[in-house]
Amino acid sequence: MKKRYTEEQIITILREAESGAMPVKALCKRHNISEQTFFRWRTKFGGMDEIAAESARSSQRDYWKRIAQSQESTRASNAS
Repeated sequence: MKKRYTEEQIITILREAESGAMPVKALCKRHNISEQTFFRWRTKFGGMDEIAAESARSSQRDYWKRIAQSQESTRASNAS
């Protein structure tokens, strides 16, 4: 079973690891993720807080909206 975590949940798990309360291996086992996943998350989200994650997600949505609008305008001009 593949479990999906939100960016906020990932950041919470990473903060828990930064606190040093338990070894990474035990933390991964507790959250049912592989160590590879943990380190991939740390590379991608390390140093981010919830606000930064939301900002990145918003920027990504805006980017894909612009791409879709560009494709629609291209199709409309080709149809004319």
